[in-house]
Amino acid sequence: MLETNYLGIKLKNPIIIGSSGLTGKESSILELEKHGAGAIVLKSLFEEDIYTDFTREAGKGKRSDEELDYLDVKVKQQHLAEYTDLIRSVKSKLEIPVMASINCTTSHEWGYFAGEINRAGADALELNIYEVPEIKQSGKDIEQRHFEIIRNVLRKINIPLTVKISPYHSSPGYFCSELKKMGVSGVTLFNRFLGPNFNPQTFEFEKNNLYSSPDEYFNTLRWIGILDEKIKIHLCASTGIHDSTTIMKMLAAGASAVQLVSVVYKHGPEIISRMEAEIKEFLKSAGFESIKAYRKEADKQLKRENFTRSQFLRLKKFT
Repeated sequence: MLETNYLGIKLKNPIIIGSSGLTGKESSILELEKHGAGAIVLKSLFEEDIYTDFTREAGKGKRSDEELDYLDVKVKQQHLAEYTDLIRSVKSKLEIPVMASINCTTSHEWGYFAGEINRAGADALELNIYEVPEIKQSGKDIEQRHFEIIRNVLRKINIPLTVKISPYHSSPGYFCSELKKMGVSGVTLFNRFLGPNFNPQTFEFEKNNLYSSPDEYFNTLRWIGILDEKIKIHLCASTGIHDSTTIMKMLAAGASAVQLVSVVYKHGPEIISRMEAEIKEFLKSAGFESIKAYRKEADKQLKRENFTRSQFLRLKKFT
C-alpha cells in the first residue's frame, strides 16, 4: 500500500531518515528500521571533519613536509575506513536501503570518496553540496563548480546519485534540469543550514535554530510541485516535515519520498511508525489502494499554476 520507487529503488514506504546524528551509529540506525523507516541516509562524510582532525594532529609539534603529507593521508584513510565499515556493517543487518552522503570542501576529493563508498555497497549516494559564496563569485561560477563535482562523482560510481541542493539557487528549475541531463537520478529539496546568531553583549556566537519548524515546508512544496511537472526526475522532500499531513502534500505534489530529521529528534523514532499508520489510514479513508493511486488522482486535481504564484492577491483585511 505504501510502496514507492525512489532513484529506481523500491521502498516499503516513503519515509527516509535524512543524514544527521540519527544515522551516524549502527545502534540508532537499527532502531530507526525497527520503528518503520523506509530507508536511511547515513550521516555525511564531512571533509571538514577530516581537515579539523588533521589540523589538530599537525599542531602537535614541528613536522616536516613529508610527515605532514603522510599524516594527511593517514587521517583521511581513517575517516574513510570508518565510514565504509559502517556501510558494510549496516548493509549486512538492515533490510531497508542504505544511502551514503558526502560533504566535501575540495573538488578533488568528491570522486575519490564516492568511488570508495560505491565499493562498500551503498545502495545510493547523496551529494550534499554547499559553500558560502565569495563576494566575487557569480551564480554561474557556483553552478559550474557544482557541475564539475557531479561529473567527477558520476565517473566513479555505478549506483544512483541524488543531489541535495540549497534553496538559494537563483534558478532551481534550470539547475535540476541540467542535473538530469548529466545522469543524476534524483534531487532532494532542500538542504537546511544553521543560521548565525550571537549574544549582542558578549559577541559570542551561539547555537541557533537546530531543528526545523512545521511552517518551513512551503518552499519545498512549491518546488516539488513545479519540478514534478517540468522535469521527470526523482524528487525527495526535506525541511519542515513534521506530520503525516505534510507528507501527503509532498507526495501529491510529486515527491517520491520525504526525509525526516527534526521531528525524529523531537519525538523519538516512535514517530515514524505513527506517521506510517496515519498515512495508511488517510489512504483507506480517502478510498485509495496505494500511494501510486493517490498520486495519479492528485495529478488530475492539482492546479499546478498555483505553485508558481508569488504575490498575495485578494487577501481579506486582518482583524
